[in-house]
Amino acid sequence: MHGINPVEHSEQRQPYSERYLELVRLMYAHPQRYGFFSEDEISDALSRYRIRIERILRRAEEQCINGHGFYCTSMRFVARSIHRRQWNENLCENAYIYHGVPEELLQEKPADAFIGEHDFFLWEKNEADFNVPISNLMRSMSPERKRLLVLVLKCAWEIDDSTVQKAAVALGIPLSTLEGVLALARRRSESNYRLYCIQDEKMHMLWVRLRVLEMRYDTVFEPEQRAQIRKRLAFYRARYRSLLDRRARRKSPVSNECIASMLGIPKGSVDSGLFYLRRKAQKGLALAEYSKLE
Repeated sequence: MHGINPVEHSEQRQPYSERYLELVRLMYAHPQRYGFFSEDEISDALSRYRIRIERILRRAEEQCINGHGFYCTSMRFVARSIHRRQWNENLCENAYIYHGVPEELLQEKPADAFIGEHDFFLWEKNEADFNVPISNLMRSMSPERKRLLVLVLKCAWEIDDSTVQKAAVALGIPLSTLEGVLALARRRSESNYRLYCIQDEKMHMLWVRLRVLEMRYDTVFEPEQRAQIRKRLAFYRARYRSLLDRRARRKSPVSNECIASMLGIPKGSVDSGLFYLRRKAQKGLALAEYSKLE
């Protein structure tokens, strides 16, 4: 233990660092005992649920729980959260894979395992009617089209159907494939989008309260009530300005990591592509290479 000097972000984590490292060693030594199937799941749990694990250790010390069974039971619940998250991701992947496949085909008897790939796709001769993996189409795309595809995925929650059709023509890919990738991006970023919707609802409700208080302030003539209303108005206006600033700094619900994982490209390629488009737009220069795609 003397050779390990973990870096903590707050003084509250330091008393639990030694016990935390000991628990991590036991988890990696016996993954199945704590409900994990592999060491990768343990690494995922440590990166996603670090605060939750520290709360478990803090609770054990506050309640003087020294039994090893408490840690096993608690970490199995963490492992269930990891398994539930993986199941949701697999569900999104299956929804993307089977997007555009006819329902009659899904209800048919499974095909023979030794049937050829060419014979399997005889039911569909048109490439635009079934879902082509986007990673295969990315290989033949020019850098301009790749940047345009990244931008379309970045705006998955704002783009409409007509723009999707135009983007599919400009990118030269089947419409069903682009719709499937957009649906997958929305499913993966649904939690972030819901959080943004909740923040917008709070801001709208605060705006309504401001308008109501302003109307009351104009109709009340008692000095004490007017003073109270002024204090509440000052508080609500400050709160409303902070929410506006937070929304101005808000990023897109679809993260660059999500786009990189869907397209099978490095995250740095997504960052550089969006940076190129942003710099060109900020300078006010016309994107001649993109006008040719329209």
